[in-house]
Amino acid sequence: QEREANKEMVVYLIDASPRMFTPANAAKPDEKQETHFHTIVNCITQSLKMQIIGRSRDEVAICFFNTKEKKNLQELAGVYVYNVTEREQLDRPDARLIKEFSCVEDSFMNNIGSRYGITSGSRENTLYNALWVAQALLRKGICEDCE
Repeated sequence: QEREANKEMVVYLIDASPRMFTPANAAKPDEKQETHFHTIVNCITQSLKMQIIGRSRDEVAICFFNTKEKKNLQELAGVYVYNVTEREQLDRPDARLIKEFSCVEDSFMNNIGSRYGITSGSRENTLYNALWVAQALLRKGICEDCE
């Protein structure tokens, strides 16, 4: 019971706007330049690996915002929940999730895509939407633990 009480639920929020796909650092012309998006994917992949090793009961959701496609229970625009299907609880990190997520960059633009055309005068705030989705995912996870 004590181990269950120490379980953490984590929602990773990732900005998927076009600026995240620009080089993260000024590299020399002959060096491969990593994007901000690539760096974030690597960091989350490492975090998931550590959760498997140290905290195997933790549960996670990976949520992109500023996306062209939407996939979330609230049907909010610009938010794509990567690994939690509708009406399902948060995932426990496993090898399948890590393998699939570490390769998300390869198919991201074809399957999910960045949301172009976001202007400062836009009424749509995808970060706000993502926070609502994250809050709902966490609340759902907590409520399911109470049953």
